[in-house]
Amino acid sequence: MGLVRSVIFAVVLTAAGAPAAVRAQDNQPLTGPEIRTLIAGNTVKGPYYTEYFAADGSIRGVEKGEKYTGKWRIDSDRLCVDFPDHGYTNCAWIARQSGNDYAFMDGQFTNTRTVLAGNPENL
Repeated sequence: MGLVRSVIFAVVLTAAGAPAAVRAQDNQPLTGPEIRTLIAGNTVKGPYYTEYFAADGSIRGVEKGEKYTGKWRIDSDRLCVDFPDHGYTNCAWIARQSGNDYAFMDGQFTNTRTVLAGNPENL
C-alpha cells in the first residue's frame, strides 16, 4: 500500500451507487449508520489503489498490483480503517460536499475518491 495513501480521503459516489440513506444535507457530517450504508459492500477507488469494504468489516485492496487486507469499523460518526501490515490506522468524519462528492476529514487532509457500487474488481 505504500506511502501514497493519504491520511484522509474524500468519496465521490456514482449516481447508481448512491444509497438513499446517504443523501444527507450538504456540508453536514454523516451519522455512523449513514457511513455504514455508504461504505459496506462497496468499493473505494483512489488514484493508486482500490479497496473493497466488505459488510463483515474486512477490507481487500490492491495498490500498484500489490494486494493487501485490512479492517474497517464505525466509531461513533467516523469511519476507521486499520491496515496492520502497513502500520496505518485512521478515523475520518464524512460530510457531503455537493452532488455525490463527500469529504472524509480527520482535521488535517482531504482527498477525492470514488465509491463504486459492489465489488466490480472482484477483490
